[in-house]
Amino acid sequence: MLIPWDVEPPPYAGASHARHYPWVTIALIVANTIVFFVTGMGSEESIEAWGLEYGAGLQPVQWVTRNFMHGGFVHLIGNMFFLWVFGMVVEGKIGWWKFLIVYLGLAAFQAALEQCWFDQGRSIGASAVIFALLGMALIWAPENEVQCVWIYSGFTRYGSAEVEISVLWMAIFYIGSNLLYAGLKGFQLSSEFGHAFGALLGIALGVTMLKLKWVDCEGWDVFTSMSGRFMKSRSSRKKDITARPIAADDFATAPNQSAAERFIQAQEQFRKLLAEGNAGAALAVYEKTSHFAAHWQLAEKELLKFVDRLCAENLYNEAVPFLEDYLVRFEKRGVQARLKLAQILIEHQQRPSYAMRVLEGLPQAKLPENYARLRTNLERQAQKMIDDGVLELEGRAW
Repeated sequence: MLIPWDVEPPPYAGASHARHYPWVTIALIVANTIVFFVTGMGSEESIEAWGLEYGAGLQPVQWVTRNFMHGGFVHLIGNMFFLWVFGMVVEGKIGWWKFLIVYLGLAAFQAALEQCWFDQGRSIGASAVIFALLGMALIWAPENEVQCVWIYSGFTRYGSAEVEISVLWMAIFYIGSNLLYAGLKGFQLSSEFGHAFGALLGIALGVTMLKLKWVDCEGWDVFTSMSGRFMKSRSSRKKDITARPIAADDFATAPNQSAAERFIQAQEQFRKLLAEGNAGAALAVYEKTSHFAAHWQLAEKELLKFVDRLCAENLYNEAVPFLEDYLVRFEKRGVQARLKLAQILIEHQQRPSYAMRVLEGLPQAKLPENYARLRTNLERQAQKMIDDGVLELEGRAW
C-alpha cells in the first residue's frame, strides 16, 4: 500500500517562484475532522442521516454531506492524507476559490449521477472526489514527485519504507487497480466503482480546463510531458542530430511590449526549447532573459530537467551553476544533485577540493547502496587528484 504524505507543489501560473498556498485544502481537512467528531465518529445514525442514499430520489443536501462523512479513524485519516497531497497540486494550480468550486462541484455532480444510477444502498466518504483530484493532477502535473510511505507485507516479513513516486505512476497504480476491480464486480455499487468514476470525471475536467486554457501548467501537463519524451527518444536515436540554431525571431518583441510580457514570452520559448530537447538554445534564452528578469527562478522539476538536458548535450560547465542553485534552494532533496555536481567537478572541471566540499554536504545517514558506491568512487578520484597536486579555481564554500 502506498500512502502519500507530501508532494512537490506546482508553481503559480506565470511566476515560477510563487505558489498558491493550499488554504482550502487545509480547511477541508479541518472540516472533515470536525464533522467526524461532531457526528459521532461514524455512528450508524449519522451515516443514515447524512450519507448518500440510493433509491429514494434525488437528495441535493446529501450530494455535499456524503463527502464529509467517514466510517472510522482509518477511513478518515487515509482520505485526509490523499486530500492533502492532491488538493495541494490542484489548488496550487488554480487558487483557492476556483479549487473550492471544483471540489464541491465534482463531489455534488458525481453524487447526483450515482443517485440516478443506483437504486439501493448508501455511500459515505470523500474518496470519490479525492480520486477526481488525482485524475486532475495526472493531467496537470504528471511528473511532480509524491513522497509516500510504502507499507508492505509478505509471508515472513512486513514493514514500511519511504519512497518517491511521480503523480503519473501513482495515478496508474490507483486508478488502474480500482478500474480493474470495479470491472470485475460488473461496475456495481462499490468503493472501487466510486473511486474509478471519480477519477474519470477528474480527468475529463482536467483535460477540459487545460484545453480551454483555464489553467496554466507551464508546459508540465501530461500532453506536453509525453510529447517531450517522444521527441527526446526520437532525437536520441539520431546520432548526427545538431542543435537548432536560434533564429532571429526567437527574441523578437512587439514595439510596445512590456517587460512582463517579454518575460512571459521568454518563459514560453524556454519551455518549448526544453521540451524539444534543445538545451543549448534554451540556455541562450535563459541567459538573455536574465539580463532584464534577474528574479527568474526555475521550478524544481524544471531545473532538474534542464540540468539533465544540458549534460545530455555535454554542456557540463554550463550545468554547474544550475546545480549550485538547486543545492541552495532545495538542500533537503539534494542528494542526487550533490553527486551529479561533484562528478562534473571531478571529471570535467578538474576541481577535486570543491567536489570534496560538495560531497561533505551529503547526509550522514546511510545512503542507498548505489549512491554510497558513487560517493566512495568520487571521493577516491578527488583525493587522488589532490594528492597529485591538481590546481583548481575556487568554488562555493559549502
